[in-house]
Amino acid sequence: MKPDSLEAGWQPIETAPHTTNDFGIGPWVLLFIPEGLDAPNMVTVGTYFREEERDDNGRFLGGEWTAVDADMIRSAYVKPTHWMPLPPPPARQQGVD
Repeated sequence: MKPDSLEAGWQPIETAPHTTNDFGIGPWVLLFIPEGLDAPNMVTVGTYFREEERDDNGRFLGGEWTAVDADMIRSAYVKPTHWMPLPPPPARQQGVD
């Protein structure tokens, strides 16, 4: 699946959120990685992760996109070209635990 159209919800990676929490982890999003970890044209879940190193003012010095591969292992240094927000979870059904 290649994100040829923004109509499908894919946005250029430059527009993805880079805000992170105190641990340097951003919101989880869907990522499109043309040269995927396990296969070409990979779609996976990922986040922007800021490096631990900070400047004298406490700001993070750098960051990278990190993703989950098919084995559910964190893989760093991926180069996504597009992203989209995760869909909302399904509504909880009554009587189902």
